[in-house]
Amino acid sequence: MDDYYDVLEVIRQASYEEIKASFQKLALANHPDKSNEPHAAETFRQIHAAWKVLGDANSRAAYDETLTNEDHVGANAEEVPLGDFERSGNMYSKHCRCGSSYEISQEDLDEGYQLVQCS
Repeated sequence: MDDYYDVLEVIRQASYEEIKASFQKLALANHPDKSNEPHAAETFRQIHAAWKVLGDANSRAAYDETLTNEDHVGANAEEVPLGDFERSGNMYSKHCRCGSSYEISQEDLDEGYQLVQCS
């Protein structure tokens, strides 16, 4: 998964205003209706996914926490195919070894999310 700060071309200490301005500039430049680049739609989806996380204070704080703990969590992280998740309507879930569960919606998957934490 790409670092959302890299996707939006800002530093991790960027203000909300700086993140928003970069999102708007990149979204306009990469909008599939405005760009002739062959991968504009995918780039636009990545930009939108990054904005969805970094544009919301709570989501950004949770994302920053995952980045802060990346080295520590890396030893415990595992890649799990979506087929291992149980589907119920629009939601996918899988039990975690800690007793909690991982959950992700089809909408999040459609927007490019690939990383979930147990809740």
